[in-house]
Amino acid sequence: MKSWLLLPILLLWIGCVSAPPPIQNEGEVRYKLGISYLGEGNDASALRELVKAAELEPRKAAVHNALGLAYYGLERLEEAEKEFQQALDLTPKFTEAYNNLGAVYLKQERWGKAIEAFQKVTVDLTYPRPEVPFTNIGFAYQRQGELMKAIEYYDQAIRYNVKYDLAYLNRGLAYKELRRLDNAANDFQKVVELRPNSAQAYYDLGLVRRDQLEGRKAIEAFQKVVEIGAPQELVEQSQKEIRALER
Repeated sequence: MKSWLLLPILLLWIGCVSAPPPIQNEGEVRYKLGISYLGEGNDASALRELVKAAELEPRKAAVHNALGLAYYGLERLEEAEKEFQQALDLTPKFTEAYNNLGAVYLKQERWGKAIEAFQKVTVDLTYPRPEVPFTNIGFAYQRQGELMKAIEYYDQAIRYNVKYDLAYLNRGLAYKELRRLDNAANDFQKVVELRPNSAQAYYDLGLVRRDQLEGRKAIEAFQKVVEIGAPQELVEQSQKEIRALER
């Protein structure tokens, strides 16, 4: 069974919505209501309100960004891309829209376009969680097979946040593919320290320990997957590995 390359956590940004001034028009009403629905995870209702808001406020970038998020939540990626791009046409330095556009490209497996979009995010020194776009760029390079380039970006992500487990996990997978097993084991070990219930990290750690001919440590890692109990496919594969190692 091949290890899974995990999609980075994608921070989709609506934009800064602080206490609004008194509402003066229907477009603002629709926009604020749409934002509220997005916050509740009710993308269909958000879409209804934000489509109307965009008709009433066609020059407001934040409206198009929010409408893109509603489309994204409903897996209507072409429409989402169009709205995020519209937001950027209106406000070229709209970092949140670049981030959201990058998320669309990752979903579409358009790795080069995703890298371009997330690069725009990384140059914004005010962006609240830079480790996320750096990890997203690394993920895109990794899917293109450019493993050393991916590792460079995971390194940068970790420099920003030494506790960002996803960067360690995907970097470990890159090292594993390069057969740099000691590095991979160190990264997977770091993930389970940060997130003790990560079945994926324990499974990958078990595979690496097996390949390092460290049977006892491999069994211990696979047993942790079984104890965690999910996902079922990893549990079954771990049980299979344990039986093979105990022969």
